Amino acid sequence: MEKLKIIPAAIAAALLLAPAVLHAGDKPPDEGKKKKKGVPSLKIPTKWDPAAAAGHWFFHVGIGTGTGYLKGKVYGDNPKTTDVENDGPSIRDTTTDTGPIVRWSAGYILKRGLGFSLFARYQITNGSTPGYDTAYDAWILGVRVLRLIYVKGNLNILPFICLGYGRMRHVIHNTILPKGRSGDYYRATGSFDAGLGATFLYRFTPVFSFFIDLGGDVMFPRVSINLDAVIGLGLSY
Repeated sequence: MEKLKIIPAAIAAALLLAPAVLHAGDKPPDEGKKKKKGVPSLKIPTKWDPAAAAGHWFFHVGIGTGTGYLKGKVYGDNPKTTDVENDGPSIRDTTTDTGPIVRWSAGYILKRGLGFSLFARYQITNGSTPGYDTAYDAWILGVRVLRLIYVKGNLNILPFICLGYGRMRHVIHNTILPKGRSGDYYRATGSFDAGLGATFLYRFTPVFSFFIDLGGDVMFPRVSINLDAVIGLGLSY
């Protein structure tokens, strides 16, 4: 009789422990699932700290230099003669420089970070061949559209695109000049300019700033491809 009493007790205990045994190997609903790593957002902010360049007028002026790629002839053939000595020589070294330049720009950056400005580029150089390259005419005037995309501390980064009108000159060294002499020739390209680049702006006070401009330009219909590097100072309010 005692054995018969033990059996119901053992069955009752087994029934009580069964759920715990059955679920002992189960994992919590979220356990075992890999947590998704946060993907950094590529969205450009539309609200900026008041210390950033957004919401301010600005004026920048700087000096620098440029380097360009040219192809074709140094200058055109002389239409008044069939003498090959008066024909324009081909460009041998296609990569050449512009000499010193000055760039300045003035505009406004909206509080959301989109900006507009007028810019000017002037090349402080001319050639030595009368009637060909002696004019101080290497200037460009145009407009820029820029966008504030990054701010960290005092550093602001603003990519831009631009369109302009004017001309650019590149120095072709040790070439045959018209009338048979040898020397440097300042070849003009243009009259239209399309470009893009970026301004790296460091605002060390709310009014004064230091900047580096890196800009690429394509001049046409007389083609050259150019890269300018400019450093300068800026004012803003």
